[in-house]
Amino acid sequence: MLKRLTAAAMLVAMTGMASGQDLLGDKTAQEVLAAFEATAGEAKPFEMPTLNIGDEPPAFKVDSWVKGTPISSFEEGNVYLIDFWATWCGPCIRASPLLDQLQQRFGDEILVMGLSGQSAGSRYPEDERSIRSYIRSHPVSYAHLHDRQQRLFEDLRVTGIPHVVVISTDGVVRWQGNPLSPRFGLIVDQIVRADPYLQAKRAQGSREP
Repeated sequence: MLKRLTAAAMLVAMTGMASGQDLLGDKTAQEVLAAFEATAGEAKPFEMPTLNIGDEPPAFKVDSWVKGTPISSFEEGNVYLIDFWATWCGPCIRASPLLDQLQQRFGDEILVMGLSGQSAGSRYPEDERSIRSYIRSHPVSYAHLHDRQQRLFEDLRVTGIPHVVVISTDGVVRWQGNPLSPRFGLIVDQIVRADPYLQAKRAQGSREP
């Protein structure tokens, strides 16, 4: 329908203009419109690109480290769990103890990182100062990062929070989703325990006197 209306508008415009013949060349208006209708297809809906399981993560970009030992990239040999959160997000706050338990349970086999920076007006500026203040009153064992530009949020194509992305030791995305999912803890447990690099590391440690 839209294509026909557009064609009709073109016909009126071309035949009504004094220089219409210059635009048409040797063809009639009907011939030009017939060609237009034959080649003009319906617009395709916009599709948001997705980050699939098994894809490599984007470059590691943050403004600052609020808590923990800084890293500059996703290095192979480490399991990373990135939690996108905000102080104004109730579900994010409820997920924090679960992340804390995972960090304490797996120790140096996993690096849990809470990534903040999504403001919600003057009440929740989510700047580094407010995040530091929140962490002081809500201490956890895992690291905290801050990025006002939300580059990883955009590069990992996250659409809402809370959202967790798990990257295995071979440097690929193994899982992403809501940390409040009933299967979240089990999934992380399976990823860490089944990781070949960590399995070899555990075996080596068990053989040492």
